[in-house]
Amino acid sequence: MFFKGLKEKSIQKAITKHNNSRQLLDGNSKIKTVGFLVNVDHISVSEKELTLICNAINAENKGVLNFTEIVKKTNEELGLLSPKNIGWKANLKLNKMQEFCNTPFDVLITLSLKEDLYFNCINAFSQSRFKVAICNDSQDLNDLVINTDTFNVDVFAQELKKYLTILNKI
Repeated sequence: MFFKGLKEKSIQKAITKHNNSRQLLDGNSKIKTVGFLVNVDHISVSEKELTLICNAINAENKGVLNFTEIVKKTNEELGLLSPKNIGWKANLKLNKMQEFCNTPFDVLITLSLKEDLYFNCINAFSQSRFKVAICNDSQDLNDLVINTDTFNVDVFAQELKKYLTILNKI
């Protein structure tokens, strides 16, 4: 238990350090590619619903990373990532996670209803130019937060389109 606390503290320090060194590029660039980071413990979203969000903002889905807080041996077989895939100092253990974080999405949409340190680690290390979330707890990691108590795809797609239009991103 003691080591878990130390590990989480080292991850938080790495997130803060990486977030403080983040440089915002291309302030007026249009959105063409989208990446999704989904916490499947809180939000159940299908490929069709993700396509609906992409169509609303006229962008192409370039990747989806599913995360669960529950650590099981079968997670990797199901395509789920969990806290055990993140090591000390926010070391991403799987190539799948590193590739996702190194992909330069125009926008990264994180779908989670509550904050999780390990989930935020993947969000922070993403090379996305613009970050959107629905969780109000992670305001310092994201450029736009659409605060919702429950997740409704249609409402989220409309709000996302509205705000990205105001910001001249679409």
